[in-house]
Amino acid sequence: MIGHMRDVAENFVNVLLVTRTPGGSQARWLDPAERDQLVTDELSAGLLS
Repeated sequence: MIGHMRDVAENFVNVLLVTRTPGGSQARWLDPAERDQLVTDELSAGLLS
């Protein structure tokens, strides 16, 4: 686990979310609220420290 990942994630304004689907990859830019929720969700899941 990368210990400084939370600090890095919280300081990026633009986050490109890429998801894999059966038909190929999809990418979209997250708005600030979605980015904050992503950080919160990953913290809760133990993916960020």
